[in-house]
Amino acid sequence: MQLMNQPEDKSVYYEVIIEIFYILGTFNWLRRTLPGISSYNRQTMKYVMRYITILKNEGMSYMQNAIQNDLDGWKHMEFSVALVGDAGAGKSSLINAILGLTADDEGAAQVGSRETTLEAQKYVHPKHKNVAFFDLPGIGTPNFPRETYSRTIDLDMYDFFLIVSRGRFRENDNLFVTMIQRKNLQLYFVRTCIDHDIVDNEKAHPRTHNQRRLIAEIREDIKSNLLKAGLNEEKIHIALVNNHNILEHDFSDLMKELIKNAPDIKREAVMYALFSRSKEVIKTKVTSLRQRINKIALIGSVGSLVPIPGVGEAIEIMTIYKETQFYRQQLQIDDKSLEELAKNMNKDLNDLKRNADIKSNILFASTQSLVKFLAICFASEAVESVIKISIPFFGSVISALISFPVCKTCLEKVLALCEKEAYALNKEVENWLNHKSQD
Repeated sequence: MQLMNQPEDKSVYYEVIIEIFYILGTFNWLRRTLPGISSYNRQTMKYVMRYITILKNEGMSYMQNAIQNDLDGWKHMEFSVALVGDAGAGKSSLINAILGLTADDEGAAQVGSRETTLEAQKYVHPKHKNVAFFDLPGIGTPNFPRETYSRTIDLDMYDFFLIVSRGRFRENDNLFVTMIQRKNLQLYFVRTCIDHDIVDNEKAHPRTHNQRRLIAEIREDIKSNLLKAGLNEEKIHIALVNNHNILEHDFSDLMKELIKNAPDIKREAVMYALFSRSKEVIKTKVTSLRQRINKIALIGSVGSLVPIPGVGEAIEIMTIYKETQFYRQQLQIDDKSLEELAKNMNKDLNDLKRNADIKSNILFASTQSLVKFLAICFASEAVESVIKISIPFFGSVISALISFPVCKTCLEKVLALCEKEAYALNKEVENWLNHKSQD
């Protein structure tokens, strides 16, 4: 027997929803009965009430869109990085390495062409269109004389500068440092092709070659020149990179510094667009991903407001599955990232997965496999259906109330596994680099 039918007046229906969410979410007896309901703390209720108000006035799809727009705010924050340096310094290869492209890919910077740039060349991130890298024209050419370069090129439009150099510190490098520092802009000095320097030194000094000593000497020489150029020591950032293997040397540190030093309002955009296997970046990303959980859980749980058996669970599963794939991509444990990592390490992919105990590629391969993993978190469809059939109005509200902490717990478990695997891969890379440096 039905206890109550859904009111014809939707405004009354949503008023009751708001009251039930607020009152039930604060009852101590309900917290004891359903421990997960403690997710409804005062802070959570603040934005829940905001979204429920949108639900009342505009409808469910508008509320879901409002939550998603809040989650995707970082996608609309533009971040621009300028690369300056002489022709042949490796700017194009560096841009492609950062964007995860090869010179053959669409949208990639062309490698090996002579310097013909008459204006800044823009290269947009293939997945995050709000992040772009600009290859600026060379300094000291007829079109861009040194005396007027800073007036011809609007340096203030960029968030960050990479001074890219190959080989010894050059006069133009000095000019760029002076010019950028004068405007109090952020810069990082990047020396490319460090792998070539190492090979050349080994050939020249077969008996006395020492890679660590060589790298230390190169780094000290760059630092000395940057100090002579007037750069304060606390502002000196140096990255030695191999553009063709992002695991080696300072590439990961370079990405970490771009994220760390991005303007506060843009940091989330930079963090999600760039990748690094450093522990610090993994920790930062996990913290940010964890902050998304409440809103994602809310998106998943509102489907249970529909008094139709099975609808709520379907929305929950698809919401969690979509966020799961986002976790995997951000922490670089998705299939493509694993393949690229194995290639860079020259290791068998299956061996890499086995050594790092990677399971997410199987557990989260489909919605079906995800449901199996989350079986202990999900309320059964039968239980949800009984509630909705018995009391179609209050049942759907209570089901949504229960669904929120369930979704939240599921997302927390998924993120915990992804985090564990990201750190395990980080350890594999560290061991590989240590072994390589000893060869």
